[in-house]
Amino acid sequence: ITASVTVGQPITFAVPVFNSNNLTATTGLPAGLSLNATTGLLTGTPSQVGNFTANLTASNSIGSAQGSLLIRVLPLTPVFTNPSAATAYRGASFTFTFNATNSPASYSATGLPAGLSLNATTGVVTGIVAGSADAPVETITANLTAFNGATGFGTLFITILGRPVVSAPPPLTTTVGTAFSHQIEATNATGYGTSTALPCW
Repeated sequence: ITASVTVGQPITFAVPVFNSNNLTATTGLPAGLSLNATTGLLTGTPSQVGNFTANLTASNSIGSAQGSLLIRVLPLTPVFTNPSAATAYRGASFTFTFNATNSPASYSATGLPAGLSLNATTGVVTGIVAGSADAPVETITANLTAFNGATGFGTLFITILGRPVVSAPPPLTTTVGTAFSHQIEATNATGYGTSTALPCW
């Protein structure tokens, strides 16, 4: 007889036994669970992950019999908590950490862009994205797995950009003491800055 339950989750399991008016577990019940001798119901909230063998004794007015119940207490399924999207640049360093609940023991990913690799223990993706900086923008889907005895799945969409290209504006004219505004246009840019000083405003 086998019962599969999840750690930290309350359960009610009817032990299949016949012609018995008294069922006891002599040894082996996981912490947090108890067996009702009259109803044969196993109830409670298991507090420890693992496989446990409970030794049972069923009896009635005629006699008794022994048996065993294998109780598999499974861990809670990992759930990814990261954003489901990230941005990378060809030819540039990239770092991303997969985070998941319920203490994954290992991570794996399929579909990562060329040049990137995953540390299976820490869930950290690092590397330099391969390919020409002049290649068009693309979005790659990475399928994620986190494992701790149970398996959680997730998806990360990685948008890969080339180098930013600024559209050169014509010479700009303004008048001292008056308000000025101009929108800088650039492709593949997620932020803007200046390499030389702007005039004082």
